Parts: sequence; C-alpha cells; structure tokens
Amino acid sequence: MANQGWCLLRRPTGYFQDGDIALRELPMPQPEAGQLRIRTVYLSIDPAYRVWANDVVLYLPALQIGETLRGSIIGVVEESYHPDFVPGDIVTGVLRIQKYLLSDGTDIMKVPPALPLRSYFALYGHIGTTAYFGLEIVHPKAGETLVVSSAAGGVGSLAGQMAKIYGCHVVGIAGTDDRCHWIVDELGFDAAINYRTQNVDQGLRETCPDGIDVYFDNVGGAILDSVCCQLNIGARIALCGMLTDYNSDRPAGVYNLFELILKRASAHGFLVTDYLPRYLEAFAQIKAWETANKIRYRLTVLDGIEHLPQALEGIFTSRYLGKVVIQVAPEP
Repeated sequence: MANQGWCLLRRPTGYFQDGDIALRELPMPQPEAGQLRIRTVYLSIDPAYRVWANDVVLYLPALQIGETLRGSIIGVVEESYHPDFVPGDIVTGVLRIQKYLLSDGTDIMKVPPALPLRSYFALYGHIGTTAYFGLEIVHPKAGETLVVSSAAGGVGSLAGQMAKIYGCHVVGIAGTDDRCHWIVDELGFDAAINYRTQNVDQGLRETCPDGIDVYFDNVGGAILDSVCCQLNIGARIALCGMLTDYNSDRPAGVYNLFELILKRASAHGFLVTDYLPRYLEAFAQIKAWETANKIRYRLTVLDGIEHLPQALEGIFTSRYLGKVVIQVAPEP
C-alpha cells in the first residue's frame, strides 16, 4: 500500500494555480488505541476548498503551508482500535485529502447502509442537507417566488427542486445556456437567467413579476445586490455561500442592504454542520422524494486523486452540471 495526499505549498491568488498545491507521497497511517485507519473511496469537490486555503480562521482552523488539504470524504475502515468502529464500516467526514488517513472517531459518522455510496454526495451528505436545512431557515410557502443562485451546482439544483415540491415559483441563476436549459427542462425550474450573457436585474424583473419572497444565496456579490432591489415585504434570504469572493483578494461589495430595512426582510447565514444531529431526518425525506421521482441529480465522477486540480477548476468555471466527486478507490 502507498499513501498520497494533496498538500498546500503556497497561498493561492485567484484560482488554484500550478505550484499552489502538490500531490505528495505520505507515510502510511498506523492507528493506535482509540484510532482507526480509513481508506478514502470518494472525495467531494466543493468551493470551500479554496476558502480553506486562505490564511484565515473561519469555522475551521486555517491550513498551514505544507499541510494536507481537507475535504469531505467517504471511506471504509480498514483497521480499528476504536470501540465504535470495526473494519468494513463505511464512514464520512471532513478529513484530509489523502488516500489513507487516521481518525479518532470524533470527526466522522457512519453512512446509513440504505444509501448508495456513488450518489451519496450528490443527494445526501453535506450537499442534500445544506439544501434541505437552508430552505427550512427561510420556510418557503406555496405560491411564493424563490430565486436560487449557482442553480446548476450540487446544492442549488437540489434547493430549487425542493422549493418546487413546496409549491414555489422557482427561478435559477446559472452561468451557461446549457446549465439554464438543464434546470428548466430536466429539473422543472420555472425560469432561468444566464448571469454571464443576460442583465440580471432585467432578468429578475421578467421572471419574478410579483417580486422575490425567498432567495437561496450561494454567490453573494452583484447577484445578491440585484436580488435585494426586488425583494417583497417580509422576504427571507438564506446565506449559504459567497462564491463571488472565493477566488478574489478583495470581497465584492454589496450596496443595496438598505433594501432589507425597507422591505422588513431578513438574511440568515448558516453552516450545515450545525444540523448534524438531524442529518438522518433529512436523508429520509430526500430518499422519499427521490423514490417518488420528485428530485433528480447530475453526477460527474473523475477517476483518481490526481484529478483534484482539474475538478476544482471545473466547479469554478461552470464546466460541470450538478455534483462533482473524485473516486479515489473502488467501493468495498
């Protein structure tokens, strides 16, 4: 067995560039009392990787130069000296991006056996739960208009479909015509706006003639500004992500926040990890929706841990539809 992992060599400026990270040979982890060794099977590719490479303390400690990157993984327990885990257990958590790794059990949970591993990150895991609990925060009601940005990504595509299940008029904002067609023609969104080729202000006026009641925000910046100007009284915003700022040294300004006061609106930031004790509840509901063919997903699987740079570049440049994962090893 050989172990490899992606290490941070320098702080990136903009997108990850050659020389920012490198795939390195690493020692094989040897678990001791209270520890277990995990073989990574799937690695979720998420925009948060870029934020975690900055020299700032967010909800996790800042990565240091030379450290292995962190990411959400699914893996199989190979060796265990922990009372709650045995070899063969399938686990998931935010761990290091390497083929083999150690855990003390506090940073992982078991994957429910009824959930398929290949689609776990596309429908369940931190992606499905982010959409599910993010919508719970803003409690969309039947007949309301909901807008979601990054609507063809993993979280956005699920949030929009869930809002349709709740009876909303749903408008998605995405970055290519293919992505816009996908969310409307296949996922059932009512309308889509291509923010790269259309005027977003005008697009929102045309697709949301009665104003915006709920906004699921994945990007911040100018799109958040545009949405603020078309909010209805009592509107609610779920602040899920700020993709506009992830690859920028200077955060984009948001200038229309006074609209929140005028419209008596609310904006609520959240981290899905706060809802960890309720994950199984969300999994059960998402499973029921999928079984009833009320929710769909698109999954791109890249084969091999060496494809991390390609995968990261692709999620920021609208190359992929839906969720992107890397398969690091065969399923057990």
